[in-house]
Amino acid sequence: MKNKYFFCIQSSKRDNHNQKIFSVEHSLINYFSKNNIELYLSNPYFKYKNLKYYDGLIITGGNDVFKNKKNFCPIRFNFEENIIYKFLNLKKPIIAICYGFQRLNLYFGGRVTSGRKTSKFNNKYQHDIEIDFENIKLKTYTNHYHDDSIKVKNLSKKLKTIAIDPVSNTVEAAYSLKNKVYAIQWHPERKYSNKNLDKFLFKTFFSLL
Repeated sequence: MKNKYFFCIQSSKRDNHNQKIFSVEHSLINYFSKNNIELYLSNPYFKYKNLKYYDGLIITGGNDVFKNKKNFCPIRFNFEENIIYKFLNLKKPIIAICYGFQRLNLYFGGRVTSGRKTSKFNNKYQHDIEIDFENIKLKTYTNHYHDDSIKVKNLSKKLKTIAIDPVSNTVEAAYSLKNKVYAIQWHPERKYSNKNLDKFLFKTFFSLL
């Protein structure tokens, strides 16, 4: 795949001086670089008019979708509402990771369940999942760094399931060819994910577009 340039929505957090900053993990930038995708780190205070020049959108993890939680960021949440709408209209691919998956599911009319799900963990950050995608069915594993989740029954009708956690009955990955959306609940750039699986799913999704 030739080099692509993706518009990237950053996560919000507070630094050591209690100042709010927007940032992206170095490991995420490195992960996408290896997949020939360069990230343009967005500024939610800026109004973007020429999004058509980007090849796609990435919605990163790092925040909460619930307004009553401390990591909810209203500036980011409202910014995403507008940006998602624009990229869908442009018919450009959207990659959503962790919080990004939950945010996108809400945008499409789905629901998110608050609180850490009950699952069978291989260690603190790893659990088993089942894949059913493009005639490929297998049992494997991936990482888990999130508290909130998407139950199978709460997945938006506009998204199709790629992977589930059968113990907790939650959706771990989903997609939409019509809307060019690829969404995963895990972090492919962090430890304890199945790197071969990540590579396969990523490559397969883009080959279908």
